[in-house]
Amino acid sequence: MASPAGRIARACRRFRLTEGKEADLNLRRSKVSVKNCTLLAAIIDPQAALDALPTIRAPLLMKVDLRTCSLDGEKLTRLALALPFNDTLHSLDLSGNDFSDGVRSKAGALRSTKAAVTQNVALNDAYAFRAAFGSTRAHEAQSAPALVASDAYTLQDQRDALPANVGLKALGEALKTNAGLTVLNLSESHVEAGGLAALSAGLRRNASLMELKLARNEVCNVSVQGWGAHSSCGASPSRSE
Repeated sequence: MASPAGRIARACRRFRLTEGKEADLNLRRSKVSVKNCTLLAAIIDPQAALDALPTIRAPLLMKVDLRTCSLDGEKLTRLALALPFNDTLHSLDLSGNDFSDGVRSKAGALRSTKAAVTQNVALNDAYAFRAAFGSTRAHEAQSAPALVASDAYTLQDQRDALPANVGLKALGEALKTNAGLTVLNLSESHVEAGGLAALSAGLRRNASLMELKLARNEVCNVSVQGWGAHSSCGASPSRSE
């Protein structure tokens, strides 16, 4: 594994940054890999910058634009782990990426399960028909309802088990102690109810964020308190866009 100084040096070359200077980084519409997220995190993380001294001085990023950069939960996690004690980065734009809870990725599985339930209900009706006319065994008629009930439980279990995006969980944890970010843009990033709930825990303890953009996401039926207010009264609708 490369040293902090080595990672920061590679990041300066990769992103064309000057050592020790304030900078804004614009990677909009670039496909940012997991490796590049690791390099970017080395610049953002103040502990990595401290460990790199006196070999190299990390650039001081003030604004990072990662709009439409093919970010997902894993990549966001890499970045979020560098944020808890950073107080120089003021604006982070993560719009146009995919931080969904996984609902759509499981939609096919849910449809298949629904189809299986429907098929088994039909089989159950057939068993009942044959039983009424004496053309089936007793144990077949007894097992069919149990099979349908089992499949119905599996469908509900899958609905309840959909996880929040791991990246948004990490970002929520970072916001608990981050004292630098004032603007966070998560518009059009497939933020869903689970991800918003994960963010809210951090937002309630964050004292620096002034603007949170969540326009054109897929959150519905979320209470005012669910938006991650600083107080128990809930966030004002003007706090998000």
